[in-house]
Amino acid sequence: MRDAASPTHDRPIADYGMLADGRSAALVAIDGSVDWWCPDRFDGPSIFARLLDAAGGHWSLRPVDPFRVERRYLDGSLAIQSTVVTDRGAARLTDVLLLAGDASAHDVGRGSPACLARVVEGIEGHIDWTMDLVARPHYGRTTVEIRR
Repeated sequence: MRDAASPTHDRPIADYGMLADGRSAALVAIDGSVDWWCPDRFDGPSIFARLLDAAGGHWSLRPVDPFRVERRYLDGSLAIQSTVVTDRGAARLTDVLLLAGDASAHDVGRGSPACLARVVEGIEGHIDWTMDLVARPHYGRTTVEIRR
């Protein structure tokens, strides 16, 4: 297990895992922050681009308390499962870019819904989570207002 660093856009590329749906990709940092995602195409406009600029947008989902993390790709996929452990509990965070339900091996990216799914599953104890969603389309040039 690794201790997760505090969130920052200035981190080594080795701290990222890659999600993919055959059409696009997202990069998820070791601390639970999606710092890069261009949903339409690999070379399309971004929604999250904190990898390039602190104001470029991100989606952070992480425990409030200090935590350790162990990550792995789920077998046969580019879905990342992170097991996080705090002094008060443990949980799994699974991140994946969804695929079209009828996609075959040769056209996996065709019809992908451009949807990033994040699922938190409790394992034991209690963990308080914090979420920070800062969508900044077009490499941070557009500000989005998100309402509850």
